[in-house]
Amino acid sequence: MTLMTIGSAVSAALLWIVAYLLETDLAPHTAEGWLVVIGLAVFTQVAGQTLIALSLGYVSANFSALILLLQPVIPSLAAWVLFDETLSRLQAVGAAGIVIGLALARPRTRE
Repeated sequence: MTLMTIGSAVSAALLWIVAYLLETDLAPHTAEGWLVVIGLAVFTQVAGQTLIALSLGYVSANFSALILLLQPVIPSLAAWVLFDETLSRLQAVGAAGIVIGLALARPRTRE
């Protein structure tokens, strides 16, 4: 947990600097906007990282590293289905490559 906390804090600081250099308006202007930002931080970052750390006790480290590759695929597919976002051909090929790679790398039981 300590490593993930430090990594998240350093990443947030570096990404804030980049965003500040590229964008002039970084802060929400309404209470609703701040609630969205706080909700995203709590649910996606804190809860997600905690669940990942807890799951490592039940899944091998090799397989969990492969499963984490699905992180960009699942939100992309959800945005496509729920919000009618378009996926480029390159994105679709990348998602297919990840899924095929996971299928090939999954643990196999011995018969």
